[in-house]
Amino acid sequence: MNIAELKLDLFRRIDGMSKEQLEKIYKRLIDVIENNSVYELSDVQVHAVNEAISDETELTEDEVKSEAQKKYPNLRF
Repeated sequence: MNIAELKLDLFRRIDGMSKEQLEKIYKRLIDVIENNSVYELSDVQVHAVNEAISDETELTEDEVKSEAQKKYPNLRF
C-alpha cells in the first residue's frame, strides 16, 4: 500500500468504530502519533516473556534480540 492508501484505510477503520471504541483508543493513538507513549505489554505478552525467561534454553542477549527482530521488525532496543 502507498501512503494515501494507508491513510484512507486507517480513516475508514476509525470511521467505522463505535463511539465507545473510539473513546477507548483515542488517547493511546494520539500518544503513539506524538511518540510519547510507552508500550505496555498485555497479560498474554507478559506471560510469554516470563515463560521465555524461564525456558531452559540459554540464549545470549544478541540471540534473543535477533529472534525478536525477526518476529517484530519494528521493535527497537
